[in-house]
Amino acid sequence: MINYDTLNIEIREMIKNKLNLRVEAKDIQDDMLFGTSYGFDSTTLLEFILQLEDHYDVIVPDEDLNLQNFGTIDSITNYIINIRRG
Repeated sequence: MINYDTLNIEIREMIKNKLNLRVEAKDIQDDMLFGTSYGFDSTTLLEFILQLEDHYDVIVPDEDLNLQNFGTIDSITNYIINIRRG
């Protein structure tokens, strides 16, 4: 079973690298993902989801591509945990 805290930090590190952020991964706020100059646009979000699929060996169905699952770091963490339980 995946540890939530470990997974959350891994995802934050991936986001930090994807967005070239100059902050500590633990300091990335959940609301930074969208609607800010630091956040994802639609293209980088899709690239990030592909990265998640490769890294965690999961497939994200098209119907799961929504803000409920990918709107915050916490929602992404919970989504990956749930899909891996699958």
